[in-house]
Order: sequence, then structure tokens, then C-alpha cells
Amino acid sequence: MNLRSRAFESTAFFSRASNFQLHGTNIFSGGDVLNNQENVPNYTNPVRLILFHCALDALVDSNRRYDPPRCEPQTRDEIIQEIIDWVNNDTSPPIMWLRGSAGCGKSAICQTIAELFGQKKTLIASFFFSRAAGSSSSSNGDCLIPTIIFQLRQSLPETRPFIDAEIRKNPIIFTRARGVQMASLFVHPLQQRSILRFFKNLLGQKVRLIVLDGWDECQDPEVQCDLLRILADAVSTLSRKVRILIASRPEAHITHVFETYPTFQRLNMRQINLDEDHGASQDILHFIRDKIRQIRETHPLRNYLNPSWPSDAAVNFLVSKASPQFILASTVMTYISDLEDRPDARLDAIINALSGSQEPAIDNPFENLDKVYRFIFTQVKARYRQYVWCILGGIHGNIGHKLPFPIPCPNFFEIFFKLRPGEVNLMLNPLLSLLSIPKDPVLLQSATNGQSRVVD
Repeated sequence: MNLRSRAFESTAFFSRASNFQLHGTNIFSGGDVLNNQENVPNYTNPVRLILFHCALDALVDSNRRYDPPRCEPQTRDEIIQEIIDWVNNDTSPPIMWLRGSAGCGKSAICQTIAELFGQKKTLIASFFFSRAAGSSSSSNGDCLIPTIIFQLRQSLPETRPFIDAEIRKNPIIFTRARGVQMASLFVHPLQQRSILRFFKNLLGQKVRLIVLDGWDECQDPEVQCDLLRILADAVSTLSRKVRILIASRPEAHITHVFETYPTFQRLNMRQINLDEDHGASQDILHFIRDKIRQIRETHPLRNYLNPSWPSDAAVNFLVSKASPQFILASTVMTYISDLEDRPDARLDAIINALSGSQEPAIDNPFENLDKVYRFIFTQVKARYRQYVWCILGGIHGNIGHKLPFPIPCPNFFEIFFKLRPGEVNLMLNPLLSLLSIPKDPVLLQSATNGQSRVVD
């Protein structure tokens, strides 16, 4: 049967109806499903067109990100204050890179900063990249600029007429190059005389902040680099009343853009390296003690815990293994706090696992942590994996057996495997969030402070 005539037959029961509308409806007729979809862009409505290209799941207060990591009270105070001072200083560089290895607390700091400046009404926008958020848009770099523009309309209503006028003039703007989108919908509106007057008169000395977390979680490294260059060019043309905080692992391609793109050189970008945060151990100790206090006050089995639990030795052991990676401390305390098991038994299982004991744990306390490391290891190119596993095996063997000589430097492995100069660094580049690769011996930055995690 002709499909066109079949469609007419299947909707014949509306033939005499008038003045009605169907929205987002599935019509079932004779086993067929006729769709009346609304998930197409509305080219006459600027807000709907922006929303169609947004990643609302990546916002600081997104429901999909419910209960995101944030800094516990009295932790990371020095880092947070340094960021606040950078934002509020008129002479500060407009971009800051918050970098650090996997699990060192970048997202918690960004969440805390975004919430803090949101409360002060000085947050322009936020975007939390994530491959694990349950939404592909949260890791889609093409959603970044539309999402920033949507929030710009909300945080600075004075920009709305200029943004909306540009979208009405060019309704396919979000199919244009990312640089064109940023220039037309972000830079141009903020450069209008009325907006500059708003910055000067109404805000006084206040500045506006954009928080961009998990940059390395953006799906495509080429898109990451393109967006970094676009942001640098955009902010370089604006008033110093705009600040951008970017957080990521120190991936090779990200570092390369920061070090070589001329605009970043002119901007004299500020950096904070969380792997060099010497106050992390004290913050982790405070975090663990606070979580233990909560267990002793609220856990269903709290009355069965020994009054001296846990020992200072056990707490100090956890701190030594976790520092400076907060993700291990958080993972451990979440595991110990489980309401359906004894906290003391779970702490024993954790200590056994971290000390290399062969005693079986109750279950895998590091399941979430392993997911992070598993993904990072998948970034090693297939043709290099055999070499990389051998190199990592050498590092692990040296640490595990405390051999009386340093871990070989990249040059040693290049000679051993008969590789060309620089190839070992190239192979290990995807693991820069786990390894420090100086010219001298390779250093491990694992979240277990030398304790190996096995990733299948």
C-alpha cells in the first residue's frame, strides 16, 4: 500500500475535527506509530533555539548532577581564597588554569567557587563537563558556547536584546564555527556601550566569573583545543571585569595550547597546581575525622562501635595513602559509611586492600575509582600499549619492592626498547594525569600514593 495513502487512512478519525492541536504525541493506529515531535529547534524564538543546543545537565545546579562533590567546611581554604583574590583583583590575568591529577579535588573546588559566586550574583556561567553524567551533551564541546550564552542572558539581562537580535538575524548561528558563535553572541553583546556602562556603574569593582570544570572530559581533544583558543581570544578583547576559571587534568594537548598559543602568552595566564598543594594532607585529615564523627553520631550500628574506634594509626594510614588525591579519601569514607554494614569491618577491609593484604574485601571498595583509571588507560594508543605496560610494570616493580635504585627515566626505556628520542614521552602523554614525566626518573602520581591499583 502507498505510504502516503496509509497515513491518510490512519488519521481519518480527525477528518471532521477543527481548531485543535497535538503536541509531542504518539498516535497508535493499526500497529503503526505516528509521531508529532516537538524536539526540533524553533527558529523564530531565540530562547528556544538556544535551549535546543544547550547542555543543561552541565550547569552547576543541574538536577542530574544532584549532590555533586564540593569542598567540606574548613578544607581547601587556601586554594579557595587564592581563587577569590584572583577574581577580585583588577590587575589579575583574566584566565586561571586549575590543574591537577585525577581525583585531586578540582571538581569540588569548582563547585564550591561556582556556588559562592552564584550567591553573590557575580557568576556569568558554569559548565561541568562529564562523561558520566548520564547525558551525552555534558561531554559535547559544541554545547559549551550555547550553554554559556543561555546563562549570560540570565545573569546579565542587559545583554538579551543584543543576543536575541543576532539570533533573529542569523537563526542558523549555532551551525556556524564556534569562534563565530562566541564573537557574535558573547563578545559583541558585552562590548555594547550600555553593557560597558553597566559594568562600570552598577557593578562597581565587581567582576563576573565563568567556571569551566572537567575540560579533559570534553569528548574530542581537537574540540578542547579549539575552544581554549576561542576563549582566550574572546576574553582578550573584553574588559578585565570578566574572569574564566578552567579546571582539568594536565593532558598533553591542553598543556600544549596553554604553552604555545600566542594569546595565552600575552594574557599571562594564572595557574594553580593542586598536585603541589602541601596543605592537602591536613585537609584530608580534617575530612576523614569529620566523616568519622558523622558515622559515630548517625550510623545505625554506632552503639556497637568500640569507643576508641578508629585508632589514630588507622586514620593516619588513610591520610598517607590518600594525599593529595581527595577522590581516594572520599571513596573510602563513602564505603565505610554504608548503612548496611559495620563501619569497623569496612575500615579493616580498606586497610587490607591498601596495604596489599591478600585477605578478600567484603566487596570492591574502589569500584568508582577504578572507573576513572580504566578510562584514562584506554586513552593509550593501541600500538603503544605493549611498551606502556612494560614501562608501568617497571615503575610498579620498583615501588612495590623498594629497589635500591631510582625508576629509569624515559631515555633509559628508549634505549632499552630501541625507540627514537621522545617516543616514550609520546606514549605516556595520555597518562600525564597519573604520571609525572620529568627528564629524570619517572614519578608516579597515583591516588593511592604508591599503592598499585589494578585495572583490567
